[in-house]
Amino acid sequence: SSDLTDQKYNTAIAAMMKATNELYDLKAKTGFASSHWRFALESLVMLIAPFAPHTAEELWHNLGHEDSVNKDHWPVLDQSYLLSDTITVVVQVNGKLRSQLQLPADVSEEQAVEAAKADDKVNAHLQGEPKKTIYVKGKLVNFVV
Repeated sequence: SSDLTDQKYNTAIAAMMKATNELYDLKAKTGFASSHWRFALESLVMLIAPFAPHTAEELWHNLGHEDSVNKDHWPVLDQSYLLSDTITVVVQVNGKLRSQLQLPADVSEEQAVEAAKADDKVNAHLQGEPKKTIYVKGKLVNFVV
């Protein structure tokens, strides 16, 4: 939607091609349930319609629809699917990257610092208790020794 609004047609088409390839990979690996597969195909056809209206119309009718894909059809983004359960927290010792941890998205500062201290790669560079601990929420733990 934003690519169309910004008139970035090449990036919109590239994103649809990428989505098509990912859908084929997903179907090959997991068998992708038929109701989800149909929803994904319908959404993709709606996105193709501004670029290839006749092809999209034919695909839309092949999916069993009687109306036109060009008549009030556009996929709606559900932001809840974009939320991740985990985040990557970078761990540094004296400003040098020592590890990257996969932690729950709602991790607290105390939990992140404890997980960083427990990491073997980080622990090898800590001599006792750090002088200072810098924490950037959901992104970084830096120990100053």
